[in-house]
Amino acid sequence: MTFNRFLLTCALALAAAYSALAFHPDALFPNTYRFGNVALHSREPISESARALISRVNEKIFTGDFSSAEQNFDIYIPGSKALYTLFAPFCAKTFACLHPVTDKIFIFSADFGKNLASIPGGMENPRMLESVLTHELVKAQLKHALGTFNYIILPGMKKDGYAEHIVMETAEMQPAEICVKNKKTATLALYLEQRLALELVQFENDITYPALLRSNKADGSAEKRLRQKYCN
Repeated sequence: MTFNRFLLTCALALAAAYSALAFHPDALFPNTYRFGNVALHSREPISESARALISRVNEKIFTGDFSSAEQNFDIYIPGSKALYTLFAPFCAKTFACLHPVTDKIFIFSADFGKNLASIPGGMENPRMLESVLTHELVKAQLKHALGTFNYIILPGMKKDGYAEHIVMETAEMQPAEICVKNKKTATLALYLEQRLALELVQFENDITYPALLRSNKADGSAEKRLRQKYCN
């Protein structure tokens, strides 16, 4: 065997091992709690506060337009930056990640007692863990309902904007906060802008959210018009 072939064999073996781990990570998460359609997998024992939070999240996700009693969800708490990066390398700077291939959800940091989620490196202020989880679950519902390809090509306004429309984590924020450049609240400011843009397009077209998200209606000027209104 030549050296190049040896390297190729090793690369293929590593790729196969990584794929197997990505689709079947449960071996690294010995603790599991299931409530309704949601399963929580953790490397640490699952507390009563975690169980209570998951029950609330399970209830919340069935208030949306794309909920399905047949769809199940798997949430994983890696517990370290290294494992989070391993399972969600494309989301290394986010609070949470809906895996684009496996549809599993990974949360970087979860403090169930305080109901808080953190971002790698502490680049932003902690957010409500319940909201972070629900946001990713709603996107998983949307992907399941529309199909992978249709979901991928959706603009952020229709993905995170719709998820935020259901979660309403930004309910107490003022529209003018989309104009403030603050790294500590960057994610919430973006979600606020995307939600307001989606709600504006829905109002102007007078159609339901399911119809809007399934249509090609995505007024690219919505965000611009919002900024003209609130940032001057």
